[in-house]
Amino acid sequence: MKTYRRLIIPAITVSIFLNCPSAVYAAPPDEGYKLLYADEFNNKELNMNDWRYRTGERYGGLNLPGNVSVDNGNMVIKFRKETINGKEWYTCGGVISKNMFGYGYYETRSKLFGKGAGLHSSFWTMGIKGDGITTPLFNQVIEIDGYEVNSSSPSHIAPNLHYYVGNHTATGPRIINNPKVDSAKDYFICGYEWLPNRMRYYLNGKLFMDVKNPKYYAHQQFWLTALAMPKNYKVDDSTLPGESKWDYFRFYRRDLKGANIIGNPGFEYNTSDKFIKQNNRILQPPVAWMKAGDADASFVYETSEAIQGKF
Repeated sequence: MKTYRRLIIPAITVSIFLNCPSAVYAAPPDEGYKLLYADEFNNKELNMNDWRYRTGERYGGLNLPGNVSVDNGNMVIKFRKETINGKEWYTCGGVISKNMFGYGYYETRSKLFGKGAGLHSSFWTMGIKGDGITTPLFNQVIEIDGYEVNSSSPSHIAPNLHYYVGNHTATGPRIINNPKVDSAKDYFICGYEWLPNRMRYYLNGKLFMDVKNPKYYAHQQFWLTALAMPKNYKVDDSTLPGESKWDYFRFYRRDLKGANIIGNPGFEYNTSDKFIKQNNRILQPPVAWMKAGDADASFVYETSEAIQGKF
């Protein structure tokens, strides 16, 4: 879409034409933030030094690396119906950062598929299992959803916040039905600010949700995904193929003097039986920590007082 802007400088007026998908721009919440990482998706291919593909089946949708591409300055994820090895699938995809991020401001600019039900597009943070050597085996601590948007409701911008330490709990989602933001019609900017005492969510530069004192902290991976969900929604095949696309991902950091940036400093561990069954988790190791040597020589002791002694 061609947009027209007028730049006014004292004593000089300059008219500028911009060939860009949208005239909406945003920035970090304050000047204390400095850009630490960005992928503008301007290369011909995805930077595999920084990203890995989301793969496998979830909610009936099959995540395939081939559904992810970089085109015209966007990272594009396709939503298709196709036959693979004689079986019909609704296919989708996603990317997960190889880098881990913590406190700071996260922002993306995107345009999402919005024709009928079936595709769930998201911009979010969550840890994944590590190798136990360079990253913790159990590092799924917190899930921060900047937005979750279902294709049947492109104006419903839904943030959320989940905790995975102990039992899985969610604080939302809170649905933002803003008729001025149709995620399928034009590009929009969403950001979230993760601080020790605040989780703030922004839409096109305006604060729309503020959560006090998020419970847990650890460095986590970042995700951009478009998940087909035929188990949850009846898909209208006439709308396919479809796509969601992201113009950039940016992460800004700021100095947080006195903030504890140690992941899970309370040595919390998982207590839910379903974690063991579904994720092969055990109760003993603290989440987000690694153990070297004889793992059986250490344990988590649940008490309100410190413990001292030789073991």
